[in-house]
Amino acid sequence: MSYTDSQVDESLDSHSDAGAGEEYAWNADPDAVEILDAHVIPTDTEKSKVLAMFQDLRVEGTFCDVAFLCKGTLFNAHRVVVSGWSRWLRALLSSGTSEEVEHLEFFEPDAFSAVLDYMYGLPIMITVDNAEKLLKVIRRLELHGLEQSCWIFLMKAVDDKNCNQLHELADRYDCPPLKLAAWRHIQAAISGPMKNKGIDATKPSGLIDNGTGLTGPGQLSFYRNFTAQERAEMEQQAADTLFRDSNAHMLSEYVN
Repeated sequence: MSYTDSQVDESLDSHSDAGAGEEYAWNADPDAVEILDAHVIPTDTEKSKVLAMFQDLRVEGTFCDVAFLCKGTLFNAHRVVVSGWSRWLRALLSSGTSEEVEHLEFFEPDAFSAVLDYMYGLPIMITVDNAEKLLKVIRRLELHGLEQSCWIFLMKAVDDKNCNQLHELADRYDCPPLKLAAWRHIQAAISGPMKNKGIDATKPSGLIDNGTGLTGPGQLSFYRNFTAQERAEMEQQAADTLFRDSNAHMLSEYVN
């Protein structure tokens, strides 16, 4: 494609206000200028419109070629859409079966519905209360980007009220950053075993720790990080107090 010098000048003038980052390849031949090529990629808006179109087709039931059954609830979908998002679903749907209904009874319907909507471009609502149900679906479907967003939200949502819940969740799903964030809140929220266990500090007998040998929430060493020497001294003090109390009680009964 060739242009005269005047046409090139007009073309350059018309693009003089082009945004930063736009580049045009011109031939250096003074007699003719040739446009070499142009690379145009879909914009984020166009990509969103495509997903929105697929969502409209799903709502209408148009071109849906698979359905997922979760505990009695049926969800229609397009194989190409869900397979594009999830390698696990792609493997499931390409396993050679011709079944139009896939049974996913291990998912909660509301959680699977939310994740499926997300695949079709709709926002997903994540809360501390529904996070575990969503993560069960997200982890199985291998939606790594969405899972990362969940963990980031939960780390920001940790507080003194939900730190134990989120600590256990992070432990089950092996998320060390959330586990650490929750653990810091646990340490800050609980000043010692008295506050957590309701133990009367004036009664040394209440300091006996009948633990299981494992350190965790509910055990004194979990909150105070007692040394072996401190634990031995506390247990001896409690034993001495119990011995005195029992002797005093036996003596009182004998006198009466």
